[in-house]
Amino acid sequence: MKKNVFLLFLTALSTSVFATLSTPQLSLPADGATVIMPNAFLKWEPVTNATYYRIQVDTNANFTNPKSFISIPTGFYCANLLFGTDYYWRIKAKSPSDSSVWSNAFLFTTFYNEFTLNTPKMVNAKATFTVSANADITSDVLTINGVNLTEGLHFIAGGSANATATNIANAINIHVSLMGVVTATTSNNKVDVWAVANGTFGNGIPVSFTAGGAAGGSWNGASLTNGSFGIEAVKGNLTWNAITGVNSYQYEIDITPLFNSPNNKKGIVPFGTNLAEVDQLFFDTYYYWRLRAIHSQDTSGWSAYLTFKTPAEIIHLSPAPSFTGAMANQQMKWNLMAGVQEYDVQYDTTSNFNSTELKTIYNVFSPLNYANAIKLHFNQKYYWRVRGVHDFDISGWSTSWNYTTINQIPLYQPANTSSTSSPIPTFVWKNVTGITKYELQLDVNSNFTTPTTYVVNQNGSDSAYTLQNALVMNQIYFWRVRAMHSNDTSSWSVPFSFTASNTSVAETISKASINVFPNPAKEVVNISVSNMSSSFVNVILIDMLGKTVFESIHTINTSDQNINIDLSKVNQGIYFINVISENEKLTKRIVVNK
Repeated sequence: MKKNVFLLFLTALSTSVFATLSTPQLSLPADGATVIMPNAFLKWEPVTNATYYRIQVDTNANFTNPKSFISIPTGFYCANLLFGTDYYWRIKAKSPSDSSVWSNAFLFTTFYNEFTLNTPKMVNAKATFTVSANADITSDVLTINGVNLTEGLHFIAGGSANATATNIANAINIHVSLMGVVTATTSNNKVDVWAVANGTFGNGIPVSFTAGGAAGGSWNGASLTNGSFGIEAVKGNLTWNAITGVNSYQYEIDITPLFNSPNNKKGIVPFGTNLAEVDQLFFDTYYYWRLRAIHSQDTSGWSAYLTFKTPAEIIHLSPAPSFTGAMANQQMKWNLMAGVQEYDVQYDTTSNFNSTELKTIYNVFSPLNYANAIKLHFNQKYYWRVRGVHDFDISGWSTSWNYTTINQIPLYQPANTSSTSSPIPTFVWKNVTGITKYELQLDVNSNFTTPTTYVVNQNGSDSAYTLQNALVMNQIYFWRVRAMHSNDTSSWSVPFSFTASNTSVAETISKASINVFPNPAKEVVNISVSNMSSSFVNVILIDMLGKTVFESIHTINTSDQNINIDLSKVNQGIYFINVISENEKLTKRIVVNK
């Protein structure tokens, strides 16, 4: 018996003396490391003469139920570790004939819910206030004023006051609650209050912090940080920093931070994508969103939530506020908002939108972002507003803008007190849209007691008229124009006068010329104009049937000028381009090829 014991002792001694493999030194994750991904990479220092390593990972420090792995390199990726869990790991070096002892165990804790959520979010205005060290102070009052916060709101911090997040949040409207309050005791039992209030978004107006001292004290060390990544639509992307070792993410979005409303939405996003699109959000609503990760063995905890607020109304573009000279079919234009399917537009003669003149244009489908009024009264102020619509909500009406319609039409040529070089002049005035016709009056009397009246273009597209009969030479004439549609007639324009001279038409035309290129044309044609006698020309495109396709008025340099005409909406065919000034009418034939 003694002999057997002695032999066992010699065997153990031999193993201890002749073992050549050192104990591995663990490297990563460092002992006590936290927020380690579920595919944690375990790394250790190489051991001389080791051919492979045995790894043990367990949730118990005594390794009572370890998972064992073999690794040849000095690094090993775990897979599907449980979230928010303490893991212990150790390494043993191995060779065909030898084995080291186990290394000392390292501890790490896996990721639980420490996501970095990026956008959208309201970047909170932050202010840190410290109560002055004044033994006489029993309480101080901090007043927070600002957008989305109750004006004049007070809460007490210091002394025996309990300035907790719950108490302060309960004092504020639920939609504008403070995001967090941290208190810390000071030498005289006062507290430092770190308050984070909802910041503003989109319009860039910061929350302001005003300090006061109810008991004669003051707040020191105030600081304010402003910024915003608010969502500017009712559709957008939730974005976050990616993590590793997971198969997918799940997001959750709701109108309450408890995430328990009937409007709660969840969605799965595969690994490799770190954004999720949310659509058809409610207008003018605070949203809260959070994230968690999933793999085949576990689901992480939910992240802390971010909050953002959707816009309340659509933003106007044109016409500018208080614009004058609006057309009878004035176009109203606004910014498109992502997530809006259609828009409604209202215009009225009162800012309350309650008169008998109120008109509503429904179902302007995106991506259109404009609508035209119909047969507006002349010289009338109109107010207009717009709202957005999608399947689940309708925004409030936007803040109204106003414009005033044109009253008197500006005249161009013959210019006032000018002399024409043609006995058959062409009259040109500002084109007014949304009308059915113009009336042009011509008289030798400035009071228009014996006028000749011409009705011009029943479809309202012409803003020029050429007389059919020659005028009396050296006679002073007066002319004026007004616009008409079925609901109203504008005032007469301010009259212009001119004198008909006896310079021949041939002399005038011989000095002016036009050149049209390219010809044939496809999308655009250029008109080179030279030596015109007037700074205004009317360009008219006429088809083979004599119908006006379009016309436009241009201000030119009388010596030389290029005019570009858009043909993108003109059908293929043969046309005539007329360029008409006060004393000239020049025509070129053009072919449009598509």
